[in-house]
Amino acid sequence: MSYFDNLLTKKRTVIGGLLVKLSCRQALKKLRDFEHINSVLEIGPGKGDFGLRCLEEDIAYRAIECNENVCNNLRASGLDVTQSLVPPFPEDIPAADCVVAMHVLEHMSTLEQAIAFIEGVRAKLKEGGLVLIVSPDIRYSKEWFWAVNYSHNYVTSVSRISQLLNENGFDIELATNRCSCFFYPWSHLVWILSKFIPYRLLERLSGRNYVKKSVWTNARITLTPKAFVIARKKTHAADI
Repeated sequence: MSYFDNLLTKKRTVIGGLLVKLSCRQALKKLRDFEHINSVLEIGPGKGDFGLRCLEEDIAYRAIECNENVCNNLRASGLDVTQSLVPPFPEDIPAADCVVAMHVLEHMSTLEQAIAFIEGVRAKLKEGGLVLIVSPDIRYSKEWFWAVNYSHNYVTSVSRISQLLNENGFDIELATNRCSCFFYPWSHLVWILSKFIPYRLLERLSGRNYVKKSVWTNARITLTPKAFVIARKKTHAADI
């Protein structure tokens, strides 16, 4: 499957790589503020940064990835990866303490598929387990929500993700914005300051386009606040 082959050729700057590692460490710390975590299932692991962080902290890690070539690269890094396009979720994957889906939910084609995705996440969680969802926030990304990736379909924001989770068997533990490795209110300060960067001019001078994004386009995406939501699986059927 050629879906997301761009992950194989996308290169990071040194600063970008450091920010990703820091954001993964912070995300794991936020999850541990609510629950002791021994096992993680990640959907759409990207380049494997979060998975490698889990291994460094002796957390059992498994991932689901739809792209065969990406899977092979991740396995070469020592990560346990199953190739599958979700939903539906593979039946042979056991329940985990935590499910992580960073920049995945927005790729769902419809509301019905988004609901099916959340139901699948719930089925792969132990009782009282946590889910972390990170996605664009339409309030800040605006038209860039669609412009940066052709497969962005299901519109996401802090409130929409929170409602989707709450209606499908979860209690919200944390619903906020994150900009790179900065959480609210610092995320908003970074976003406001970034508005003074002349992105359009710098992008034109770079000679890049929407297929081959410039470092300035990537910076613009990085410095735009994202939705960051942690929720807990409801434990009683009457609560669902």
